Amino acid sequence: MRTAFYIASFLIFYGSAYPFIFSLDNTATALSAFLSSVWGHPSIGDILGNVALFIPFGFLGYLYYRQRGKKRRETLASVAIGGLLLALVSQFVQLIIPSRDPALYDVYWNALGMAIGVGAARYEPLRSRILQHDSRLVFSIPMLLLVLWLSYRLAPFVPTIDLQAYKNAVKPLLLTPELNLSLLVLQTAGWVLYGIVLSMAFLQGKKRLLAVSSGVLVLALEVVIVDNSIALTDVAALGLAAACLALIPQTKLFYKVLGLLLLVGWFFAAMAPFSLVVSEAVLNWVPFSGFLGGSIIKGVIALAFKVFVYAGAMWCLTRGGIQLRNSAMLVFALVLITEFIQIFNLYHTADITDLIYVWFAYWLNKTAGKSSPVAEQSAAKTPVPSAPLPDKTRQPAIPSDNAPLSGIFWGGVVGAILAIACVSYFVVRLPGVPYNVREMFWLGGNSLDLIFFGAAWVWLGGAPAWAGRRAARSRMPWLWMWIAGLGVPVIFYLMLSNAITGETVADLAGSNTWSSFHGIENTLRFGALVAPFALFLALAYRLVFAYRTASKIELNHLVKILLVGALAALPLLLAARFVIFDLAVTDNLIELLSTDGLIGGGWAVLALYLLIAWTAAFAAHWLGTSRGAIKAVTVLLVSLPISWFLLNAALADVVMKGDLVFSPINFLLAPEKDSQLAQSILFMRWCALMAAAQIGLIGIGRLYLYTHSRGRLAKRIVQDTTQPVAPAPVPHSDETLELNIHLDQLNFLTELGEARGDTLSGTLNAVIGRFGDGAQRKEQAAAIAMQLSKTAMATNKAEFTQTHVELTAENAALLNDVARILGMSPSRVLRRLVALFMAECWAD
Repeated sequence: MRTAFYIASFLIFYGSAYPFIFSLDNTATALSAFLSSVWGHPSIGDILGNVALFIPFGFLGYLYYRQRGKKRRETLASVAIGGLLLALVSQFVQLIIPSRDPALYDVYWNALGMAIGVGAARYEPLRSRILQHDSRLVFSIPMLLLVLWLSYRLAPFVPTIDLQAYKNAVKPLLLTPELNLSLLVLQTAGWVLYGIVLSMAFLQGKKRLLAVSSGVLVLALEVVIVDNSIALTDVAALGLAAACLALIPQTKLFYKVLGLLLLVGWFFAAMAPFSLVVSEAVLNWVPFSGFLGGSIIKGVIALAFKVFVYAGAMWCLTRGGIQLRNSAMLVFALVLITEFIQIFNLYHTADITDLIYVWFAYWLNKTAGKSSPVAEQSAAKTPVPSAPLPDKTRQPAIPSDNAPLSGIFWGGVVGAILAIACVSYFVVRLPGVPYNVREMFWLGGNSLDLIFFGAAWVWLGGAPAWAGRRAARSRMPWLWMWIAGLGVPVIFYLMLSNAITGETVADLAGSNTWSSFHGIENTLRFGALVAPFALFLALAYRLVFAYRTASKIELNHLVKILLVGALAALPLLLAARFVIFDLAVTDNLIELLSTDGLIGGGWAVLALYLLIAWTAAFAAHWLGTSRGAIKAVTVLLVSLPISWFLLNAALADVVMKGDLVFSPINFLLAPEKDSQLAQSILFMRWCALMAAAQIGLIGIGRLYLYTHSRGRLAKRIVQDTTQPVAPAPVPHSDETLELNIHLDQLNFLTELGEARGDTLSGTLNAVIGRFGDGAQRKEQAAAIAMQLSKTAMATNKAEFTQTHVELTAENAALLNDVARILGMSPSRVLRRLVALFMAECWAD
C-alpha cells in the first residue's frame, strides 16, 4: 500500500510539472495572476480532471496511514495536510513552466477529489477487500492480459451508427489489402495469447480454439467503434492463430516460442521503416512525453499494447520454464537495444518510457501472478508434504562470490546509469545553468553522451567500493589501493571521454605536449586529477567492510588500517601532485587555486576530496537502518558548509586574465564568468551541486553494499542447506522464550527460515545447535560463554521487537547455562548468538 501511495503522489507531481521546460522570465506576472485566481470559471473538463487526479491520493493515503496504525483523526489530518501541500507545490511549480496555467481554484477541486477518495476508502467492505487482497480474479495475469488486448483493439470503446464510418473501417481490408509481415507475426502471437488467456479466465483453460474464434466478434466490434479499422493483416493473423491453437500442442516449448515470437514481432514492427541517420542522434529523456503531449486515446492504446506484449512475453517464457527475473531481463535487454537503434532511426523517436513499461510488466507478473487462479489450480494439483523436506534434499545452485545477486546488482547498475542520465538531462536545461554546460557534451546532452556520463559516474562511485572490499579481505591491501588509484581513473577517463568533447578534456587536464602520445598524456593528466579521490574512497570502503565483518574495530586495528592506507596512497598522491602542478602546461586550472593561507591550493582540494569520499562511503553504510539513515542525512548536511569552507580555501580571491578580472567561485558557480552573485546565492548553488553529487555516490555505494551483503548471505544459506545436516531434534518438551530481538536479526532469520523451509523457532534451534560441538552441556555452555565474552556485538536498542519462540529442552537448558555464566538474560544471550552467526555469514 505504501508503494502504491508513493507512486500516486509522484504521478500527480509528474503530470503537474510536465513538460519540464522551466523559465523565470515571467514569474512575477504568473504569480500575480495565480494569487488573484481565487475564483474562476474553469471548463467542465478541467474540473473533472482536477477532481479525478486526487481521488487515488485520498483513497490510497487513507488506507496507507490506517495500515500504519494511526487513529482516524490522525489519518484524516495526515491525508488532508499532505494532499493540500502536494496540490499547492504542484501549482507553484507550474509558475515557472510557461506552457502551464496554474490557478488557485484548481486546489479546491483537488481537495474535493481527495475527499471523495477518502470517503471511498472509509467504506468498510471495500477497505477490507483491498487490505486483505481478496480480489483474485481481477488481479490474475490472464484477466490483465485480456483487458490489455481488448483495450488495444477496441479503444476508445465508443460505438457509432454511422454507415459511412463502417465503410471507412473496412476500406483497408477491401480496397487496399496489404500484408505487413512484421505486424503479421506480432498480431498472430497476440491472438494466440488472447485465446489462451480468455480460456483460462472463463473456460478453466479449455476450448482455446473457441476462445480465439471469439476474435471474429472483436474484429466486428472494431468496425462499429469510432476511429478504428481492420486490415488484411488483422484477419490473416486471426486465422493463423486459430490454426496454431488447433494443431500445435501447448507444451513448455510452445510457450517459449510464443513469448519469443511476441518479442521478435514487436522488434521488427518497432524498427519499420528502417532508416539510420547518425547525425540526428536524439534520445527523449522525459518519460511519458508522447503520452502527455499527444492524443490521450492514442497514448492509452500504445500503453495497453506495449504492456500486453511485455507482460505477455514474460508470462509465456515463465510458463515455458524460464524464471520470471530472467524473462524480464531478456525483455529489458531487447527494449534497451531497440531504443538504442531508434536513436539513429529517422522515422522514430527513442525515449525511456518503454523501459518503465517493462518494469511495470515485470511488477504485474510478480504481483498478480501470486493470486492467479491458474497458479492456485497448479498448486492444488501438487502434493504438499505434511512436514518440511530434509535440508539435504534441497540442491539450489550456489551463487558466485564475485557476482552477488547478479540480477539485482546489474539491474541496479543499469537503473543508476539511466537515473543519472535523466537527472543530467534536466539539470543542464534548468534556468540559471550556463549555456556552455550543454556544449561540454559531445552530443549536446541529448542521448549517448549522457549514457556514458552516467556510466562513468557509476564506475567512479562503485569501483573503489569493490577495491575497498578486496583490500579488507587481502593480505596485501596496498595492492588493491594501487589498483584503485591507477585503474579506476584510467577507465573513468575512457568512459568520460565518450561523453564530453575533446576541448573540455583539454580544459580540465591541460593541452598536449607529447606530440606522439596524445592519448597517453590525456589519460595521465586526467587520471592524476581523479586518482586522489579514488584512493580516499577505496580507503573509506576498506574501513566500512572491516566494520561490517567484525561489528567493532579495535583502536590498534583502526590505526593499522589507516597507516597502511596512507603509506599506500602517499606515492600516488605525490605522483599526482607532480603531474598536476610541476608538469602543467596550461594555467586553466592552476590559476584558480590559492597559494596563500594555511591549507591553500592543493591541500584544500585534497581535504575536499577526502570529505566527499568519506561522507559518501559511511553514509552508504549507515543507510541500512532508519536510525542510520538519520545519521547519514545529518553527516551529509554537516558536510555541506565544511565543503564550502574548503572550496573557498582552495580558490584564489581574484583571477586576472588579460583584460578580465573575475572571481573563481563566480566563474565556477555563476551563469556567466563576469557575474557577481551574492555569497548566499553562491553557497546555495554549491550546496545543491554537492548534495546531488553526494546522493549519487551514496546511492551507488549503497547498491554495492546491499547486493554484496545479500549475496554473501545467500551463498552461506545455500551452502548450509545443501549440506546433509541433520534437522533439529523433534522437541519433546518445548520451552517458550520471550525474545527481544533486533529487527535486522529478525529479517535475517526470516530469510534463512524461508531458504530452509523452516519456522522462526526451528531456525533459532538450528542456529543454537551450530555452536555445540557434541561435548557435554556444561562444556558447551562454557565454550559459548567464552566466545561471546571475547566478541563485542553492536546493537541498536531503538529497533527491538518482541516475539515468542519455542526452544527444545536441550537448547533451552544450554541457553540458561550460558546466561548464568555471563550474568545476563537468555534473551540477550540468544540475541548475541544470532549476531555472532550473522557476523560469520558476512565474513569469509
